[in-house]
Amino acid sequence: MAALKEIARVLKPAGYVFIQLPAYEWMRSSHDRIAHSSRRYTKRRLKEMLISCDLRIERVTYRVCMLFILAFIQRKLLRNQDSDMRETNGILNALFIMFMRFEKFLLKKINLPFGLSVIAIAQKR
Repeated sequence: MAALKEIARVLKPAGYVFIQLPAYEWMRSSHDRIAHSSRRYTKRRLKEMLISCDLRIERVTYRVCMLFILAFIQRKLLRNQDSDMRETNGILNALFIMFMRFEKFLLKKINLPFGLSVIAIAQKR
């Protein structure tokens, strides 16, 4: 919260901020330790934080929805002790890129109902 308050303080009047944070505390895993993530957030919590910093919310949605199920399986069901951020083989990586491009297309039209990240665009009043 302190970082967001400082961002709001130094942001130019009518300036915009884009924020991407890890989503859902219940998705916490060894990945968070490796990636140095101290907290996870929901859309509601991020909205509350933006409002408390007197930022006008343009949009809040989730991101990385299409790979959520794979991450859930790896982190929660298989209880993988490593980060899932690693190099993948070329075919799998191409498939993931295709998913992310499709999600980018969807995000231009709709908000996603869940995802590995929560993102926001907000403006200083």
